[in-house]
Amino acid sequence: MLINIYRFKISLIEYHAVPANKLHRILDITGNATFEDLHDLIFTAFDRYDPHLYQFILTHEEAKSDHALYDCKERVLDPYSMEDADMMMDEGDIAHNAAIFTLDDAKLQEKDFIYYRFDFGDDWMHRLCLEKIYPLEAAAIGDEPYAVIVKKVGESPAQYEDEDDEEDET
Repeated sequence: MLINIYRFKISLIEYHAVPANKLHRILDITGNATFEDLHDLIFTAFDRYDPHLYQFILTHEEAKSDHALYDCKERVLDPYSMEDADMMMDEGDIAHNAAIFTLDDAKLQEKDFIYYRFDFGDDWMHRLCLEKIYPLEAAAIGDEPYAVIVKKVGESPAQYEDEDDEEDET
């Protein structure tokens, strides 16, 4: 049996933007992985240590403005936010639970874009470009979701701005 492997290139945008040629991550993850699994992989890939709420914004195309992101009607919310989804979403919007909703469920296509917002206070926004979907024999990796950091370009920025100041003082 063949399973889908999704290859994402992830870069930072908006307030914490860094040019993608200087800072990005390449990640591979199976289609049976949940968006919570993808969150965990991104969390690790950017060397984060302090968990926060998050969401994925399923635009399927590159957002040309902040409005395009915030007006998107389909989101994947972390499990803790699901009980408040009705307050976070407008009527007619679709909210999926990250602990259940898989990458295959999202019906993504190569070259689609999705966005990952982490820590609503510091507001880390990531652009994920789906570079490739390729099949792999399930027997090669087993039935469990598979996720790997393929490449890291650039150093991960400190999770909190004041961490850099503390390091400079020592």
